[in-house]
Amino acid sequence: MSPVKIFTFVFFLSLLPTFVLAKDKEQSTLRFITYNTWGLPAPLTTCPSRFKKIAASIGQFNADIIAFEETFAKRAKVLELKEYPYHLYGPGKSKGIKILPSGLLILSKFPIIESDYKIYSKCGGFDCFANKAILWMKIKIPGVGAINVFATHTNAGTSMKIKTSQLDEAWEFIQRHLEGRSTVFMGDFNMSPETPLYNFVKYNMSFDDSLDLYLTDHPEYSNDPNVIYTYTIKYLYHKRLDYVWLKDIGPRAMHPINYKVIFNNVNGKRLSDHLGVLVDMQFH
Repeated sequence: MSPVKIFTFVFFLSLLPTFVLAKDKEQSTLRFITYNTWGLPAPLTTCPSRFKKIAASIGQFNADIIAFEETFAKRAKVLELKEYPYHLYGPGKSKGIKILPSGLLILSKFPIIESDYKIYSKCGGFDCFANKAILWMKIKIPGVGAINVFATHTNAGTSMKIKTSQLDEAWEFIQRHLEGRSTVFMGDFNMSPETPLYNFVKYNMSFDDSLDLYLTDHPEYSNDPNVIYTYTIKYLYHKRLDYVWLKDIGPRAMHPINYKVIFNNVNGKRLSDHLGVLVDMQFH
């Protein structure tokens, strides 16, 4: 072997620890996004070109796992982004009035090891035309291990009875798949903070609200509407309906280190009636 080849080989070996450390560091943080795309079916679809803009814009956030809701419109197929080789749809149409699928779609950069779903038995109003459900996948992250990701879109409207029933069924479903793994539960929950529904997820299901944890570390954002609200109508109506919950029961501790509300301005416009939520989870 020539001196030049020997030097090149030794130099490459010296860089290996740096490459390994960088790889491990990158995979110790996972970025999650949940976003209700307002993808109602035709002829209710508003501005069909929105979906191409969503697909083009969401790449800038470089998320590892994305949960979309309301992907009913055929044009929403463009959200199956090539940067995410693994995707999982919720249940499709059923017989009777269930003329729409669940609208749930999860994208992942990591292989999906197992998956399952549960269709909610109760619904109300126009939501009865869709297969409202909860979707689960187990993925294995190098350097982190296996984690659970659940996504849902619960009933809209004011019926506490229906929403409570759906959360009861969601909790029963989640418990069957926990198996001691750290868990992220996200989506459009159609509930506001500090309501009985919110408290059910927080206390009965024992999930931590990632925003609460983040604001504990960053109280300066406690009154910032750009961090808190995910559903707004001009300046008159502000609500938080979209959540990323976590259950830290795995072998490695999990904690949110970044939290943002996204898609509030794309070229001066909003692309959905909801805003997205982005959370970075650090595994220790």
